[in-house]
Amino acid sequence: MCGLTRFCVVLTVVSWALLGCGGSGNLLEKIPPTINTVKPSNRYAKQVAAVLAQTPSTAVGQEAGALYFKTLAHAVAEEDSRSMLVTPEDKGFPGFMAVLASGHGSMPNPDMTALLRGARQAGYQGVVVAAIRDIRVSTIRTGLFWFRKKRFLAHFAVTADLYDPHLAAKVVSGVVESEVRISENDYESYKSGTAITIEELEEEIVDAAEGLGEQIGEALSDIMWKVTVRGTEGDRVVIPAGSGVGLKEGDRFIVFEGRRQLEGQQGEQFIVPGYQVGTFQVDAVADQKAEARASAEGKIQYGDIAVPVR
Repeated sequence: MCGLTRFCVVLTVVSWALLGCGGSGNLLEKIPPTINTVKPSNRYAKQVAAVLAQTPSTAVGQEAGALYFKTLAHAVAEEDSRSMLVTPEDKGFPGFMAVLASGHGSMPNPDMTALLRGARQAGYQGVVVAAIRDIRVSTIRTGLFWFRKKRFLAHFAVTADLYDPHLAAKVVSGVVESEVRISENDYESYKSGTAITIEELEEEIVDAAEGLGEQIGEALSDIMWKVTVRGTEGDRVVIPAGSGVGLKEGDRFIVFEGRRQLEGQQGEQFIVPGYQVGTFQVDAVADQKAEARASAEGKIQYGDIAVPVR
């Protein structure tokens, strides 16, 4: 009985302590919010850098690559009207994407950690990397005995990946591989290097681009609009987004710690947003940047992640 009595006394003391602190519910309320608990404002446009990183060096490959990328970009825009795709043909194409913009030969192997860091610092909400990995032709024989016929085929493989720069994570990894029957003339022209286009092949590539573009557009529409803190001084905060994407004076943001990283299996550095560290309200807006006054001096730091709230 003595042991039971001691247990009851300890339980009573712990209960009093919890009540004295305002109860267990209040203790939980003191845990800072995380990025998953915020209700963001989605009225800002999303800047997305898009590039065709690889096409076969043949004339057919170059024509198919241009068609694939144009169709993909159009499908993304159709699915997510709030995104503004910036491609190598645009005047404002960002320098951090230059390493991927060759578009010929083998697929570049850039430091994606550094590339996505550049995208964050420039205020981009997404990075799209598209490629035609392969185009080739072949023959097969079909049928039985003397009814056997030679068939001519074109094979292709295309990819399209979407990255969220603020998490340094791949959101969509799309791959389409297929083959299509072609004419003997197209087969011979491709083998001799004189073919410019193969109509049946381009039709299949357009279908693949539309499907992948819809996937990326859907994913972009679901991505929470975020911006990385680019600079702080005292209670002043600078972010790389401004009137060009819809920011206005008086807009409010909640800021979450954004300096923690998780290493992937291939050495990738993913960003894991932490607890809320502060808030700020925009009081000066330019085209591609904004300045704001933070709620508390020194708590918000370079690299933290800000989310707009209603």
